[in-house]
This record gives sequence, structure tokens and C-alpha cells, in this order.
Amino acid sequence: MRVSAKAFERCLGALFWLPLVVALFVERSALPSLATIAPILALAVIGEELVVNQRQRPEGALLSFSAVAHVAAVFVLGPLPAGAIAAIGVLVSDGTRREGRRYLLVNSAMFGGSTVLAGYVFILAGGHPGEIGTSTLPALVAAVAMRYLVTSTVFSLGTSLSSKAPFSVVFRETVVEEISSAAQEGSLGILIAYSISNHQWIVLPFLLPLFAAIYRSSATYEQLKEETAAALEAVAEVVDERDPSTAEHSERVARWVRQFTEAIGLPSRESARLIAAARLHDLGKIGVDVQTLAKTGRLDARELASIRGHPRLSARLLAPFHFAREMSRYVELHHERFDGHGYYGVPGEDVPIEAHVLIAADSLDAMTSARPYRPALSLEEAAAELRHKAGSHFQPDVAAIFAAIASGTAATHVLEEHQLGALRSSFSRIPVASIPDLRPVSSRILVLCLAVISLLVFGEDRIPLATRAAVVGAAVCVGAIAAVKAVLGLKRERSALRALDAGASPASVLAHAGMNGWLAVLEVDADGGGYVARPIDRTAVAGNDLREACSGAHRHGTAAYRAESGTWLVVRSREASTRVAAGLSRRPNARQLRVLQALTDRLAEATMRDTEVETGDAIVQATMRVELGMYEPVRRRAGQLVAEQLVDEAERRLNALAGLGGSLVRSGDDNFVVSVSVRSEDALNRLCKEVAAQLAQIPLPRGTMPISPRLRASVTENESVVTPLQAVG
Repeated sequence: MRVSAKAFERCLGALFWLPLVVALFVERSALPSLATIAPILALAVIGEELVVNQRQRPEGALLSFSAVAHVAAVFVLGPLPAGAIAAIGVLVSDGTRREGRRYLLVNSAMFGGSTVLAGYVFILAGGHPGEIGTSTLPALVAAVAMRYLVTSTVFSLGTSLSSKAPFSVVFRETVVEEISSAAQEGSLGILIAYSISNHQWIVLPFLLPLFAAIYRSSATYEQLKEETAAALEAVAEVVDERDPSTAEHSERVARWVRQFTEAIGLPSRESARLIAAARLHDLGKIGVDVQTLAKTGRLDARELASIRGHPRLSARLLAPFHFAREMSRYVELHHERFDGHGYYGVPGEDVPIEAHVLIAADSLDAMTSARPYRPALSLEEAAAELRHKAGSHFQPDVAAIFAAIASGTAATHVLEEHQLGALRSSFSRIPVASIPDLRPVSSRILVLCLAVISLLVFGEDRIPLATRAAVVGAAVCVGAIAAVKAVLGLKRERSALRALDAGASPASVLAHAGMNGWLAVLEVDADGGGYVARPIDRTAVAGNDLREACSGAHRHGTAAYRAESGTWLVVRSREASTRVAAGLSRRPNARQLRVLQALTDRLAEATMRDTEVETGDAIVQATMRVELGMYEPVRRRAGQLVAEQLVDEAERRLNALAGLGGSLVRSGDDNFVVSVSVRSEDALNRLCKEVAAQLAQIPLPRGTMPISPRLRASVTENESVVTPLQAVG
């Protein structure tokens, strides 16, 4: 524990215990009898014993239920006795528990001090200990809120002092996260105080099941989170053990990521999420054959596709778990590149910064681990490789931090403080509480709720007649509006289905159903193991939305969800190999989803490939044969997957240079035959030189000779060579 945190604990303990002892001595004649205090003290001790371990929280906090007794003591006994009960309950319970002694002083002061302050707020707000009724409702709420805010402030300050986390961030997370349990415990404490103050003893036995239910639900929730995380961890360990050459790889990547988050001062919640993603990033390798993972020779096309598909399989395994939804996105992209030439060709700006961290950490561990085809690099060599590939393979700032960690250098030596701040701010924050989306609530449920409220107020004479009439009138109006909307929705659904049967275009069907958006067919990409999108009706669609739809087809399956751009993406399928994605401006209702499913079934049956190619006005057809001569040296140096990535990069550059009027065929490991349309032989020579220059710029692993491509070009007419051109390279 840091020195500042220890000083904080001692000061807080002294500020509470010394005044409390003096005040109790001075007011000893006015204190309640021991017989009155004993039952509530017993309840406080029981509450301290009923703790729930929140191991999945970064702080590893303990959730205690003693607040029920503290709140009840405030309203029954007054500030000083209630504060003493809260503090003594902590001393009795935590003092006899080894793990509780470490925080005995600060916890007793925190609970005791917050309870005393809550008691005085209760009195200042017009409340009187031992008198609980309708008139004291504002004072009751104020006292519960005061105790909650004080405990949250003390806990946040202690956490901030013992770590690098800013107080404002910790306080916000603590206040929002604990508000639900504070409301539950405060309400139960008020009920206990009411039954004691008004001698309604019959209420107490029936509060015990409620208390047990609150405890059980919290304990079960934490247990489920812990067991789920443990199950995923077990799968990650199995994945590592299947391949001896990468044993404990995921654990090492997680350690690199932990060092990264500590170096830049990332908040604890975001840090814990990223470390967990690193631990689970290779779950998808469970679907890769063991022989493929351990193969030292060349991988065939099927084996390469299997390897390249493992990030998406990892994402599919994580996506069903609510706590891992965001992690699934990072894991899916952990083999992308900053220049957009990774496994799935996602541009670097579309890759979350968290995924860039996984990319660099994964590569760093791979470089510093021995492989069957090459020895391990030293940390200095790996750091040099990170710096060399920054801006191409790796996000520059992330690469700089990892290179500094590998070299034993502080992060502030490679990035200025404002750059570190900008890097921290680029990480997505974890919402500590979310406002429920009320839009999916059906009109039927809304009408029923208003009808129930109307029935409740209708027979209550104490409510003014005008108020009752207004509530009933509102219920009738909402019911009428809902009925009209239901009729119109049914008419739109039938109109859209009739248009579909009549052979109308997909865009027309959407319009009939009252939807505004686009449609795209998602087909399985045999090479990449994912989906490729093809817009329907030549609709202009944002590339980000199409990429997210393809990703969502894996991670979400058949679902409707909101994309980062704000578009509602709806993925529907008739079979796994063909899906249809719709991008809509508003969330679809149940009737519109039925129309989309019918449209999906119709589109899945049809073959809708656009074969029109614009070839331009070139007058000469030519053929280029390109030999790179780099596949084997790279495979021996850095592995077959790296060699394949570089050949893919060469293919992309050749396609870009050849233009739409050409075609390209790969022959052998790194040889290509390119057919292009040019205006003249001079234009073909210029193209050959440009191709050679572009291919020579492809960055290769350190220690590998640069590409020196060999090109042979010929002009053809009626499929016969008429003019051979001089080879280039």
C-alpha cells in the first residue's frame, strides 16, 4: 500500500474515533439502554458477516449488508449510538477475520462516520429518532443518501490514493455502480426502523425472507460472473496446451498488456477488460486442428483458412456473454494491421485502439518466443522491429509504448504527457450504468400499465377528482393511439408482402413496410472464413456499416443492434452461408422484422451477382508475369502466415495498378500472371516499372533481403503474342 493511502487511513481513523469516544462519554447519560442497542448491534454484526466477494471488480471489493442495520439504527437510536453500532460491528466482524484486519481502521471509521453524519442530516431535515411516519419521508431519503455519498467518497479517495486512478473517475464509477444496492439496503433499513419505532413487531419476521433474497441474488450474480470467467480461462488454457510451441502464449500476452496499461495509467476498469481480452484472444484456436497448429512445414489452403478464421471464432465464442461483448470486437481484430492489410483487411482507423494493443502485444510475444522455423528475438531486437513497423503493422503510439517496455524505458521518455493523455482518452470507457432503452416497450404493455394506474387512482378518494380524470383520460388517449398504430402497421405489413409477391424491388418492399435504409447480401468468404457484403440495387452504403454487418453476422448471428454510426443493423438469415443485412434509420418493430425475414428468404433463394465490368477504352491487351522470389526466405525467417500476408499485400498492389480492366491469377507461391488493357507498348513499359517500384516498397521482416521482382511483359492480340517486351528487374 502506498504511503499516502496509509496516512489517509490513520488520519480518518483518528478523526472519527477520538471525537466519538469523547462524545459518547459526555452524552453517556442520554444513551439508549444496552437492551435497546443489542438487537440492532447483532443485526450489524450479521450484516458484516454476510459479504459477497466481488472478485471480478478490479479492486476485488467485498459487498457488505451491514448498511441495513446502520440505517435502522439512525432512525431508531439517533446519530451517536448508530455510529457506535456501525463501528463496533466492523470491529467485531472484521477483527476476527484475517483478511478484514488490514482495513479495520478505515472501514470502521468510514461506516461509523457516514452513519453519524446521516443521523444529523435526518435531524436537520426535520426527523426525530424513534418517530417514523409519512411526514418524515424527505428526512429518511436525505439520511440514506448522505450515508451512501459519504461511504462512496471515502472508498473512492482511498482507492485513488492507493493506485494511479483519478479520484473523479473512481468516484463516478463507485457512486453509479452501488446506487442499486444502496437503495435496496436503505429501504430495508427504513422498514425495520418503522416496525421497531411503531411497535409493529409482526412485520419483522416477514422482512427476513426479503433480506435473504437480496443477499442471495447478489451472491448468485457474483458467482455466475466468477464461474463464467473461470470457464473461459479454462478454455484459454486448453488452447495454449494444444500447441507446445505457443504454451502459455495467452498468459504472456496478458502480462504484456498489463504492463502497457500500467505504463500509460489506464483506469482500472478499462485495464481489467483489456487484460481479460488478451487472456482470451486465441479462444478460436480451439476450432483449429492440432496438426495444423503444430505443423512445421507449409500449410495448404484449407489450413491457412482455418488459421485465419480463428479471430472471428474467438469473437463468436465471447459475444454471447454480456460482459465480453466489447472484448469480442477487440479479439476479432487482433490480426489486423494499421495499414489495413491484416487478415480481414479492416482499415486501421476502423480498428479500436484496444485491438491495436492486442496486435502489438501478440506480435511482441511471438517475436520473443522460439518457433520451429526461427529462434526467438531478443527484447532489444523485438523493440527495434516494433519501431520499424510502426505506421504499417502497428499503431505508432502503441508501438512506441511497447518498444519502451521491451527496452526497459519509461513511457514518458517516448511520448509527451499530452500524447499519453490523448492515448488514454482514445480507449472506450466502460459504462458503469446504462439507461434502459424504453423504445422496444410495446404499445400493449404501455396501455396495460396506464390502465392499472387508472384503476388504482380511480378508487382513491384522497386524490382530487381532476387528477383522477386526467390519468384515466391519458390512458384512454394512449390506448386509442396504440390501436390506430397497430392497424396502420398491419396494413403496411400486408402491403409490403403483396409487393414482395408481385416481384417489386427490395427497396420498394422496404418503403411499403415504412422502413428507410439499405440492403446487402452477406456471403461466406471461402478464403477469409468470414462474410463479404454486396449491396442490393446499387445502393450507396458506408463502408463502416458494411464491415460491421459482416462482423455482426459472426458475432451476433441473427439479431438487430445499433452500429457505431447510429444505423440500426438487422441481420437475417435463411441459412448460415447466405445472410441479408439491412441498415435502417430507426429500430424496426415486430411487423417490420417479419417483412425483413420474408425478404431475406426471397433474396437467399436468388443468385444476384453483378457481372458488369467497366473495361474502359484501352486498345491493347497485355500480359505481365511477375516473380517476387521472396516467399521461401520470409517463410523460413518469420513463418508461413507472414509470408502469405506479404504475398496478399503484393496481390493488392498489383490489383490496384492493373485497374478494373485487368485480371490477376496467382501461380505458385509468389508468382502472378496479370492481364491488363493499355493504350500502347510504351504505356505497358511504364506500368511495368511502376509495378516493380511498388513491389520493392513492401516492408519485409528484418534480416530479409528487399523484394527485387522480375517482370516479363508481352502484348497479345487474338490470344497470340505479337511483341515480347524486355524483362524488368
